Amino acid sequence: MVRRANTWQEAYDSGTAMLDLGDGIKIPLPLSGLVPAWRPNTPYTTGQRVIAPSGDIVSSKANFTSGAAYAAADWNASTQQGEIAAAVYYQGGLLSTAPVNDPLGSLKDGVHRVTSDARAAELSLPDSRAGRLIQLSSGTFGIHFYESLLGQSIRLWSSGTNTWGTWTKPANTYTDTAMNSVKWYQGGLTATAPINEALGALVDGDYRVTQDVTAAALGLPDGRAGNFKQLSFGTFGFHSHTTLLGTSVRLWSSTSTAWGAWTKPESGGAASSGMKLVPLVLTAGHGGTAYAQTTATVRYPMWWGAPISRFRVHIRNINPRENAVRTGAVSFPQGLYVGTAAAWDGTLAAPTQIAGAFSTPENGDDWVSGWVEKELPADSKHLLSGAYVASNTVMNNAGACWTSPTEAANSTAGAWTQGSMAPFDVWIEAETPSMTPTVAVVGDSLSAGTSSSLPVLDSVLSQYMRSWGGLPIHYAHVGDSFNSYNGGGAAGSADYKKNRWLHLAAPDSVLIPLGSNDIFGNSAPLSTMQSRCTTFVAWAKANISSTVFLSTITPRDLETGAKEDVRRQYNLWLKEQTTPNGLARAVFDFAAAISLDDETIRPEFNGDGIHLNTAGYAAEAAVLRNLTSPAVMYRTI
Repeated sequence: MVRRANTWQEAYDSGTAMLDLGDGIKIPLPLSGLVPAWRPNTPYTTGQRVIAPSGDIVSSKANFTSGAAYAAADWNASTQQGEIAAAVYYQGGLLSTAPVNDPLGSLKDGVHRVTSDARAAELSLPDSRAGRLIQLSSGTFGIHFYESLLGQSIRLWSSGTNTWGTWTKPANTYTDTAMNSVKWYQGGLTATAPINEALGALVDGDYRVTQDVTAAALGLPDGRAGNFKQLSFGTFGFHSHTTLLGTSVRLWSSTSTAWGAWTKPESGGAASSGMKLVPLVLTAGHGGTAYAQTTATVRYPMWWGAPISRFRVHIRNINPRENAVRTGAVSFPQGLYVGTAAAWDGTLAAPTQIAGAFSTPENGDDWVSGWVEKELPADSKHLLSGAYVASNTVMNNAGACWTSPTEAANSTAGAWTQGSMAPFDVWIEAETPSMTPTVAVVGDSLSAGTSSSLPVLDSVLSQYMRSWGGLPIHYAHVGDSFNSYNGGGAAGSADYKKNRWLHLAAPDSVLIPLGSNDIFGNSAPLSTMQSRCTTFVAWAKANISSTVFLSTITPRDLETGAKEDVRRQYNLWLKEQTTPNGLARAVFDFAAAISLDDETIRPEFNGDGIHLNTAGYAAEAAVLRNLTSPAVMYRTI
């Protein structure tokens, strides 16, 4: 039997110091050092510590019972500055097998202790001395900072050679013989602190920002109180700011003698125990054209068949099909909101802000939000809403959205215009239970749901996975082909779109319905089709999933003659590839599902003569079988 366990907070509140796992099994909890969150209408004793809604640890001034809302006047600020930051950012001790020398992303960002000289020597750390290793990363940038009794050393990650550079000791290094956070802690920042002035104006160290108004005055990310850090080595400078909405970083540019834009690191996220991280796209790549509006409020629909416990939002001004980036920062002055969608009309209900005001990186890199601790239940409908302002054009991608030129990001009314093309490359890094079924699809516009009511969300795999209680992973872009994925497209595009999510949880299987654009767009003969398919399937088995499924290519209404002959011959060849040593576990006959004569699309499924409507993609989903195991449903017994 499966039972829901009580929470740590419930155990603390009960005073039993036991966590009930059900079936008579209970385990003791070390409550002596546990600090609970503040609770309304709760009696507190003098000196009792809690975590305030701001994230600060505070202590009660007297015996009293809390009201419905938190009142700062009842509490004393904690003297244990940095306690929360240490709890979040400290990663524990390094083992001899720790991947400190492996590619960026192998080790979690944060502070790691090295407890012995022998361990330091095993890991090839500077001076072979015990100390602490700090890893910080942002996109493809990474830095290691190592501190021992013999001083500080640094090295940088090279995205060009995919290796860590040589350890060096900066000219302005110092020896921290105390090796403790008290010496490193510099106190609280005031609204006039020189954090935005030239490197050197502020002393390196950890700082507390105790109020949101101070954070806003300093121009800190999200306008939220939190922990601020500065590290500098010669002409290199690094700022990080951690709030309840996540960690943001920026670098000092010795060329322009200015601090760069704040951005949230893409790496450093890790799934909680018993969970996994899955990429869920809201938009799919297109042909690289410009979106019509440079200023608008845009809302993206979110609708999946499995529960999401928390997530991060990724936004980038790029066409992921061709790895075509548009530079120039895009501002989101109202931040981002998530709310429920009672109907698919763009109307937002109960909006919750998940990110404060931000701008995407000037160089066109990915902007990543902090972790959003908001559950999205299975089969629930939500909208992601943000108002953007761009000085240049933004990238046009495939996906359903609603826009307004005037409404605020958190507006619950107004008139919204629905579109099948959307601005930016937007996807959700979702945390879900490790047993959630996941399937990837590598395809083209027919896999992205073009011409359906909600492109991407009404695609064949999205519909199938909602019915199956799982999550779809889309490696699908309008206009894509086997040829493009095998390296025949824009320079560097194949590597980008093939590898962008390989660091996340692997899917249970992969469906590959590619080939339509190879035949009808590139005029590939049968032998070329067979070669391209064989080449890509081998890569997919080695990198995405060893369990591969293929599908037949559907007809196009206006196509006849040689190309249609190749399509039919290729489909016959595909059906022979399911032997024990063949290319695929199974081949699904999409052509027969949506066409009666294998030449035209059935009217009730026809979107535009090439693509299908929502019912057509549902008809394809109906022929899919055993892509993964069905979801395990949980309930309290």
